Amino acid sequence: MPKRIDYALIFSDIHSGGKLGLCNPNATTIETTEKVQGGEIYTESWEEPVQLNGFQEYLWESLTKEWLPAVKKIVGKNKITLISGGDLTQGNRWKTHLMTNTMENQYRLAVFSVLPFLQLMNVHQFFLVTGTEVHIGEEGIAPHQVKMLLRLPEFREQYKNDIDMHVAHHLMLDVNGFVMDVAHHGSGTGSRTWLKGNMIRYEMKSNILAEKLAGNMPPDLYVRGHFHSPIEEDHTQFISDQPMRTKSIVVPSLAGMNMHARKVTRSAPSVTNGIALAEIIDGKTSKIHWFMKTLDLRTKKKVYKA
Repeated sequence: MPKRIDYALIFSDIHSGGKLGLCNPNATTIETTEKVQGGEIYTESWEEPVQLNGFQEYLWESLTKEWLPAVKKIVGKNKITLISGGDLTQGNRWKTHLMTNTMENQYRLAVFSVLPFLQLMNVHQFFLVTGTEVHIGEEGIAPHQVKMLLRLPEFREQYKNDIDMHVAHHLMLDVNGFVMDVAHHGSGTGSRTWLKGNMIRYEMKSNILAEKLAGNMPPDLYVRGHFHSPIEEDHTQFISDQPMRTKSIVVPSLAGMNMHARKVTRSAPSVTNGIALAEIIDGKTSKIHWFMKTLDLRTKKKVYKA
């Protein structure tokens, strides 16, 4: 009989504020305007409801109606450690990709987007990894802003748990003896289908050797994001007749394929979105539960001869 079961729920790359990023339909942005009345000028502000496009509706329904309910069934009453793998916001480098031009509103949209995760009653800790500077702002400011906003009464009353929150560029997390190395950037997932996972395995082999040379034990699980594509790889390496075992996962995004992504992926024909749940029994990983969907991005037409 297992003595203890823990869970780590991992999501990454939600790119809130982008037109194809994760967006809560109940979210609002703060808008302002200047008015003239009685010969005087003053500024007025108000909350503006967001308008989701079709892809954002698909993504939100998948997360809240399918994946998170499935997580609840698996977890039961056990504790959940929640991890954001980076890129909570879209950033403002690519102006045409944005729902809002202000980073302040992007932080706000990111807060609304993570609320369903925090509303899971079992969540007791939330770790926010930074990500890519062009998306999250100088010095990785977005997760810090999200953390602070989540403490405001407007949002705090929407989740009941007393949740510890921490921000890190590179996180070494010990969950009751199960050690996870969590960062946003890592090795590429592979440029061809038959190469998928190769670079991840090479990196694990290198990391095990580096850890042993430094006198450390390698972590049980490496967690990465950034590439928006799911990977799961295991590696065992024998050192001094002892097996050193570790696992790596790359978590898919919760965002769509904008024009920049189409360029860097050389027009990938599909996009995979989802989250991962690591099941940890007695300090050892038992299983990675994947909750994902892949959407074909190609326009399909037929031409018939008359």
